[in-house]
Amino acid sequence: MRRIDLFAEDAGHEAVLVPMLKQVAKQYGAEIHLRAVSVRGGYGRVEKELKEYVRDLLKCRQDL
Repeated sequence: MRRIDLFAEDAGHEAVLVPMLKQVAKQYGAEIHLRAVSVRGGYGRVEKELKEYVRDLLKCRQDL
């Protein structure tokens, strides 16, 4: 199963992207676990949150 963490700028983007990703996964026979995160505050806020997320992922990898 593939894990997808989706960062969206708002609920509107999430409303479009979540069903689209599920449909693509279904068409390719892929199982996915989708976690959508809507970040309010515009592109700058999304960029900041995504950078923090990636930093935390890399930190966890180094701690293994």
